[in-house]
Amino acid sequence: MLCFACGAKRTDPPPEVNWDFKAGAFQITYQASPELNEYNNSPHTLILMAYQLSEASDFKNYIQSPDGIKRLLNLYDPDERKTVSLKNLEDLQRFVISPGTKKTLVLDRVKEARWIGLVAGYFNSRPELCSAVLRIPVKRTEEGLIRKKIKVEPADLHINIELDANQMHTSRDAS
Repeated sequence: MLCFACGAKRTDPPPEVNWDFKAGAFQITYQASPELNEYNNSPHTLILMAYQLSEASDFKNYIQSPDGIKRLLNLYDPDERKTVSLKNLEDLQRFVISPGTKKTLVLDRVKEARWIGLVAGYFNSRPELCSAVLRIPVKRTEEGLIRKKIKVEPADLHINIELDANQMHTSRDAS
């Protein structure tokens, strides 16, 4: 009887991802149109909310309707927060964006955050045009020549947002 197991490569199960805090893990670069949030032929500022979530299903449900978008935008109000069931919200940040501006925001990744949700408070926009949900990617590295040690950790994330007159466009890069 021959044994082929001797030459087989031993594979350990991949390590668990440690979703710890990391300073400066996210960069959000936005470019706002001079016609930003146009209403009655005039541009206006808008609110951009960034949500860090450990799970995204509740958030995805809210961004399906105009009422859900409104509730998410009002989460800074303590009374409104009581009416929103967003169990997996780990952090929330609010930014005021002016027409014609460009800026890079640097955010810390909070412990347990696996998703980033974005909502822009446009006057007249459908939910799918003013919201986005992005999974925080993981990166895998190997160390060692003989006995490889695999390390899996959350990647840093750079989100690009174009804010037009009545909608936002997002793209991302991970490192």
